[in-house]
Amino acid sequence: METDARINRPRQSAAALFRAYAADKAGEEWHGEWGAALLFRPPAILLAPVLLRLGVPATAVTLCSLGLALSLPAVAFAWGAVPAALIAVLAGILDCLDGTIARASGSVSRAGHYLDFVTDVVYRASFYAAIGLLAAGAAPVWLHGWALPLALVAALFAISARLCRVYAEKMSGTAPYGEPPRRGAATLIFSVISGIDPLTPLVVLLLGMVGGMYWLVLWLVAYSALDFLYTQVAALRRVS
Repeated sequence: METDARINRPRQSAAALFRAYAADKAGEEWHGEWGAALLFRPPAILLAPVLLRLGVPATAVTLCSLGLALSLPAVAFAWGAVPAALIAVLAGILDCLDGTIARASGSVSRAGHYLDFVTDVVYRASFYAAIGLLAAGAAPVWLHGWALPLALVAALFAISARLCRVYAEKMSGTAPYGEPPRRGAATLIFSVISGIDPLTPLVVLLLGMVGGMYWLVLWLVAYSALDFLYTQVAALRRVS
């Protein structure tokens, strides 16, 4: 039985996985999450054939991503911005990798989707908390003591917006970001702004070397609040 399992393991090439991604998922992802499509998706697809040949299940990859997400505040507190940013990048790659493996191996499941969603929520809260901890040590006097609370408020806005989009999707039966983008200034602006968020680890990496992490906290509060407000308008239009 073990020999049969090895024989039946998927052997998709990276080129085939890139083609499948372009056909099935690229349009939606480049519309609402272009940062992830640019930063995380290519290395995930390149790694997928190796893990598929080894028989690594998508759930194991998701659990590794969850473990990395949970470690972010402790890593930021103990070792600083650069290790935390690198772990956040790795967690993002694994977040794309588990879906690639699941689709390529035909193991997509509701449980897998749910675990992936939980991991996304935990990642958001943990990473923002890590940023707040990093900013707290070098915040100006007027922000002293507020960096971590503000980062957690930003996480609350971002997670709430995500949950509202999911609920509106269930009610209306449409994709969370709507149809693939049509040409137009409003659509382009939405696509550009919504896709910035996955690039946050790169910003943490940069600010960890040059300073000014507290500006990122202020940006996250403003960005997440606007995301939440925009989501309410879009969701109400969708379900009404």
